[in-house]
Amino acid sequence: MKTITQRFVLHLGYSCNERCRFCYYRDSLENNSVKDLSTNEIKKRLISGRRYKKEAIDLSGGEPTIRKDLPEIIQYAKSIGYKTICVITNGIAMARKEKCKMYIKCGLNDVLFSLHSAREDLHDYLTRTSGSWKKLNLAMKNLQELGTNFRINTVVNNLNYNDMDNYFQFIKQYHPKTINLLIYNSAEECGTCNDDNIHITDYQPVSNSVIEALNKYSGDFEQINVRFMPFCLLKGHEDKIRTMWQKIYESEEWDPVLFMKFRKNNFFLFMGFVLGLFVSPFKQPYYGKKSIYTWICEIVQNGRIFYNNQQTKECKSCSLRKICPGISRGYIKKYPVHVEPYDGTVVKDPIFFCKNNKSFVCN
Repeated sequence: MKTITQRFVLHLGYSCNERCRFCYYRDSLENNSVKDLSTNEIKKRLISGRRYKKEAIDLSGGEPTIRKDLPEIIQYAKSIGYKTICVITNGIAMARKEKCKMYIKCGLNDVLFSLHSAREDLHDYLTRTSGSWKKLNLAMKNLQELGTNFRINTVVNNLNYNDMDNYFQFIKQYHPKTINLLIYNSAEECGTCNDDNIHITDYQPVSNSVIEALNKYSGDFEQINVRFMPFCLLKGHEDKIRTMWQKIYESEEWDPVLFMKFRKNNFFLFMGFVLGLFVSPFKQPYYGKKSIYTWICEIVQNGRIFYNNQQTKECKSCSLRKICPGISRGYIKKYPVHVEPYDGTVVKDPIFFCKNNKSFVCN
């Protein structure tokens, strides 16, 4: 039976020790209006996740490692049955090996680092934090020596996309489990960012650079994911694409219901479900026998996709139109998009290209 991912993300609050140029809540950081959850509020949400039978948790922020109660939170998550406990971090605090050991002793067994360039100057420019690159490299080295699993997020933007070869060559030394390339402009909330020099204005050169890197380095890593890019712009590497449809079935990605419930609130969750229910007969890729909860998650995700993305006229004839959400609405309004539709029978299985990927355990 088709089931949804067993992982969800819990934002502990938005306080942070970096000021990344692509951060969608940077304004609130700079005017000191960020809100952080209390320890008790976090524990209640962890309990709620277990009631939804979730077994993996990504503790996110802001920056979780600046919280003094993070060891207590990790210990609590372990005590109530979470098998995978991850922290999403910029790595600054974990440059101290003793800090890493403490978190691991508490129950941390997965880390998702944010590395945005192999170049020290560019990474520090993007994070707007001097010394952040050096500390992140120390953190990755620490976890490598301690034998703890870690993954990497990289926001691919107008300043780093043409340095993919150098990036992959550099990161090979750390042997991360997974590399996630997040193509910048399509992120759900990045319309609030004002750094025009990092916005991607043409997908094609980005696509060419990523394809060239994947051709050369795919065999060197256990898993590489490319998010927020249509299939047709990564032809030959469709198995690397993670649109909003593939993500909800992947073990390293997040439950959409809990994302909406905790990131927004129950009202937004309800409205997402209503919108998804309305458009599902026309948009949803009906595939496979599923549980009621999986069906609800798919409807909510469909609502999010419809609200944030749209397909071009050319997309309407594409055989992948059921499993590809197209391009972000904000991007299409500003920039021209060239797509190349696929011919053939319409594909309705969201993990059609990923069936042999062991990360997709939810089919």
